Amino acid sequence: MGPIGNMVRVLENAGAVVTAFENSARDIDALSIASSRPIVVTNPSDASACRVRFGYAHECGHFVGHVGRKTGDKASESEANRFASAFLLPRSTFVKEFPALRGGTQVNWIALSQLKMRWRVSKAAMLYRARQLNILGEDQYKRALLGHLFEKGERHIEHEDISIPHEKPELLHSAMTVLREKLGLSLNDIAVSVHMTRALLAEIAPLADDEHEAGDRVVSLARFRQTREKTGG
Repeated sequence: MGPIGNMVRVLENAGAVVTAFENSARDIDALSIASSRPIVVTNPSDASACRVRFGYAHECGHFVGHVGRKTGDKASESEANRFASAFLLPRSTFVKEFPALRGGTQVNWIALSQLKMRWRVSKAAMLYRARQLNILGEDQYKRALLGHLFEKGERHIEHEDISIPHEKPELLHSAMTVLREKLGLSLNDIAVSVHMTRALLAEIAPLADDEHEAGDRVVSLARFRQTREKTGG
């Protein structure tokens, strides 16, 4: 009932593979593929961590409510947004924590900023949720969004975003580590087996810097033993 610690882990623990493409279209925050092994792809290059977290919850909404149904239309996207809002900001807790309005009408922006740092959800999304729950009326919501956030230059990037780090996928990195360390496969070997270029595979499942630098110069002990067995050495 409190803030979700890590949305990537929520998805990965539920069985989804999460990755990112830095060069994907700027107007796409995230997309997903519903299959036996669901896939979520995000575009964090210009988006804030809060916006990407909302994207993860949005795609989770598609998995929960839209499997087997065509998405991308206004209705399905609105449903996924409502799911994401409720998932990230549950009613019972959020209603209690949303800061009281100053004079009964004005948003307390200092308190809202502090609330954002706790929940790691954008101020715009919190205002949206407050309108959903009738904490804010339609006119109050529009004044706060258009008359304050947007006028202050916080339409896409909010002031607190620089202090909130992105959540990083872990499942693919762990899988690649197992393939390399336990099975003795090089990055080239893995790329060939899945019919990808090494560069594309490295982008989808980035490895640690030392692994990048070492590359195929590292000799796998497991592979060395296999070679010795085959040659009788």
